[in-house]
Amino acid sequence: MDEPTLKDHSPDFYYTFTLYVLDISKTVCQLLRQPLSFLLCLWLLAWLVGQISITIKAAFSAFCFLPGLSGTPLCLPDPRVIRVQEPFAPPKWTNFPTLMAIQANTMAQLLDENSSSSALALHIKKAQMATSDLATLVRYSDLKSRDELAAHLEEFGREADRTSNSLTILSSKVFGAVDSILKVNEYTLKSIEDARLNPGYPMVRYLTPWSTTKSPSVIESFETSMQYLAQIIRHLVIEFEINLRQLHKLERKLAVLHEMIAREGIAINSARSELLGQLWTFLGGNRRRLSAYESNLRLLVNLNEYRKQALAHVVSALQKLRQMGGDVEDLRQRVSEPELVGGLIPVEVHISSVQSSVERLKKSLVQAHVREEAVVKNALLE
Repeated sequence: MDEPTLKDHSPDFYYTFTLYVLDISKTVCQLLRQPLSFLLCLWLLAWLVGQISITIKAAFSAFCFLPGLSGTPLCLPDPRVIRVQEPFAPPKWTNFPTLMAIQANTMAQLLDENSSSSALALHIKKAQMATSDLATLVRYSDLKSRDELAAHLEEFGREADRTSNSLTILSSKVFGAVDSILKVNEYTLKSIEDARLNPGYPMVRYLTPWSTTKSPSVIESFETSMQYLAQIIRHLVIEFEINLRQLHKLERKLAVLHEMIAREGIAINSARSELLGQLWTFLGGNRRRLSAYESNLRLLVNLNEYRKQALAHVVSALQKLRQMGGDVEDLRQRVSEPELVGGLIPVEVHISSVQSSVERLKKSLVQAHVREEAVVKNALLE
């Protein structure tokens, strides 16, 4: 008798239970309406901020070569873009100690030599101004081709001015490149530590679609660092080659002046290093009592020496950069193949090597700035 009674009442039970669950769900939704609205508002705001930051980063990238700005978060590389630009086989294992050694050694040498670049640029600039005075002296002289010679001297002065500006920009870009590498190393160090401590949660990436990068693994951090370093090397090589061409162009202008002065019958020796100084002496400029004219004579005599020193600096730096590029490519090829001997390098060793590189680059950067200030100060006092 009880069994039919239960069957008869079962629809009422299910109906009541369903109403009860719906009532609870309705109450929960009402209570969560304001918190969910607030969270949705935050989500949309974060998405808008992410889109705006991407736009600002793209607009700001034109100024990333400047020292101080190159290391800001807006100038840090996007690993996805680098991978598109560098369609190489991805690394199968990591070797941060070797990469950091290649990076720190070459960049420290470039910084050591870069302090002379600003001083040479200043010397050439001062010599360019002396050349303008010499052109004026030639124009009012008794030389047969004084107008033509004065015009060539003025052109030579403009070429020297361009060379001086180019060397100054080159010095700034070397500092900017080291600053960028330093910031990328700090970012890499943080990424490695995060990858070791936090394995990451995939659902977070679905809740934050505005995020351009996820927390990278050690291999991804290594690949980004290696490819970004190769990119920096290519940019610096282009800048040094531009300066190399500019210095060779200045030498050709000096050769033309040598031929023109020789045609005038002025007694000069075969060496071009003192060509402009001898012309100044021939025209009587060194007999002026003003110290400025004596300074001009010294600048004109040493102009070609400044050019030679700048040329040696540029050629030496180019050689180091190309060697560094070859070392990075060799390392890229080695890590793209399976490791045959030994074991994987512990994460602690990677962290230690990156930390050492960061400390060394910071120290080299500070020392280079101090040397540059001292050298430029001495050049101004000469």
